Formats: sequence, structure tokens, C-alpha cells
Amino acid sequence: MPPSREDGIEATDGERRLIELDGRRVGPIDRGVCTNLLEDAARFVKENYMKQTKSMEFSMIALAPPVDY
Repeated sequence: MPPSREDGIEATDGERRLIELDGRRVGPIDRGVCTNLLEDAARFVKENYMKQTKSMEFSMIALAPPVDY
């Protein structure tokens, strides 16, 4: 049975995950443990999107806690 929009991503306490949200898909996609949001997201985009296109046009948004300066 395909996943529903109500299916969630399970993570252990304190574990951070890289989650892809794509409105064209049924639900969120868990891309694995995230230890550094910027590095992990950049690596994912480079490996999964930039190799497939010559265009530099794409959008990203991060749902994350505020950065403490």
C-alpha cells in the first residue's frame, strides 16, 4: 500500500533527520540522519539534483530552530 500524507517520520529522542518535502509526492521522504543541516542538505542537493541538470534554478527552505549568535 502506498504511503499516505498522514504517515510520519520516526526518529529517536534527540535525533535529527534530513526530510524532503515535495508537493508532488504523497508524503515526506526521510533522507537519513542529519548532523549538520547546511552540509547534509548541500551534499544531498549536489548528489541528487545538480548532477541531473545544467540549470541552477531551484528553491529550498529549511524548517529549523533559530540560530543562536
